Amino acid sequence: MFGTIFEREDGEKVMFIADCANPNIDLLPCDPFLAMDGTGAYGIHFKDSFVPDPLVLAHAAMPFVKKIRAGFILLQAGMAVGLTPPTSTTKSFAVMGKAFDPAKPEEYISSFAIRRT
Repeated sequence: MFGTIFEREDGEKVMFIADCANPNIDLLPCDPFLAMDGTGAYGIHFKDSFVPDPLVLAHAAMPFVKKIRAGFILLQAGMAVGLTPPTSTTKSFAVMGKAFDPAKPEEYISSFAIRRT
């Protein structure tokens, strides 16, 4: 279950709880982006979904969001606090079968037998 917002045809935004067990809701893994991999972020696809009143948190979502914003940000910060920092800030990778260090491009180029004349 998670909270989300949708916009009605009349423009009013409604905040509600979405039940991931609902067969009309698909969770789609997101492509890696901006170090969000650890948050469990997913794309959501709703198919012919109906939101029953007991799952509505606020019929006027925006005033409700304004009211809960500070607590929500505090909860979001908790995700970052719990993450273990990486042991290295850069990934090592190979280009054309050889290790490449962006800090030493000349060393990489000179590792090849072929030379520019």
